Amino acid sequence: MTDPDTCPIEINPDPTAAQLAILLRYAITSLGGYAAGKGWVDGDLVQIIASLSMMAAPMLYAAWRSHQEKAALVTIAEAAPNSVAVLKVRADKSPPA
Repeated sequence: MTDPDTCPIEINPDPTAAQLAILLRYAITSLGGYAAGKGWVDGDLVQIIASLSMMAAPMLYAAWRSHQEKAALVTIAEAAPNSVAVLKVRADKSPPA
């Protein structure tokens, strides 16, 4: 891409996150199947728990990742000259010296 205003597509070739999601899904299914076999829970509850965890896990990961990216951006902006980046200061904090 030659357009300087367009961000490049970032691809993480590390499959760890996907593998952890698969492991989590199988662990919940296995533990749920065991609990259902013992009569502690029924199969519908296991399906609900597995479905909710598969929705909640990516949501929580996205929130954490967004927080990490924002923290990195703030660190970079603090190091950059004011002509490049300016940090907005909250009212309850004094500006950096």
